[in-house]
Amino acid sequence: MADGALAGRVALITGGSRGIGAAIAHAYADEGADVAIVGRDRKALEETAEGVVSRGRRAHVAVNDLRDISVLPEVFDQAEGELGEISILVANAGVQDVSPALEVTEAAFDEQSDINLKSLFFTNQEAGRRMIERGNGGNIVNLGSTFSVVGFENFSVYCATKAGVQRRLKFAIHTPLIRWTKAQIIHRGTQLGVDYGLTRSCYDPAPSGLSCGRCDACRLRLEGFAEAGLEDPLKYQ
Repeated sequence: MADGALAGRVALITGGSRGIGAAIAHAYADEGADVAIVGRDRKALEETAEGVVSRGRRAHVAVNDLRDISVLPEVFDQAEGELGEISILVANAGVQDVSPALEVTEAAFDEQSDINLKSLFFTNQEAGRRMIERGNGGNIVNLGSTFSVVGFENFSVYCATKAGVQRRLKFAIHTPLIRWTKAQIIHRGTQLGVDYGLTRSCYDPAPSGLSCGRCDACRLRLEGFAEAGLEDPLKYQ
């Protein structure tokens, strides 16, 4: 029997192929959970799954585009058929399009709203329905963003979708992070065991996935690590 705060539980994580989703998958495995990860990039999903297995837990990979919500019952059925009943959902899938508001296309608007908001809502619905029918409860975690409360140039649609995520929650957890410096956040994350080699928020990554090192997000990160006196483990172009 696994040890840890999540021993014996099964988690499903959307957007689990890289970044925050992959870091959560590995952290949950460290705490004893088996993990199903959902995303569109099979290679990246399999790499995350390898990290789960290397921690002594089982992993299930589901290559699906959650813009099509009709796949959700099958996604849950297959994951539960392999790992057991899902009692934790982490709705992390999200995309950004960097465009001035006057240049946003309908396709870009639809992709962000379908993935960031619509798929989150219906993934919550599918998980919640199963948890209620079984009568043994569970936990649902929806990933928000500071973009939900602060407007950023060239991210109008992303900000709107994240505001929708924030506003659809009946209960919200308020944290002091918005008042912390980047260095303070990095220090706290290090204390909690966050693998910063897996986290990135680059606005203009290379096709290989490497962060650019030039955009506002990369510069803020690099400045935070420098101020914290720590080496950034992330690889840049």
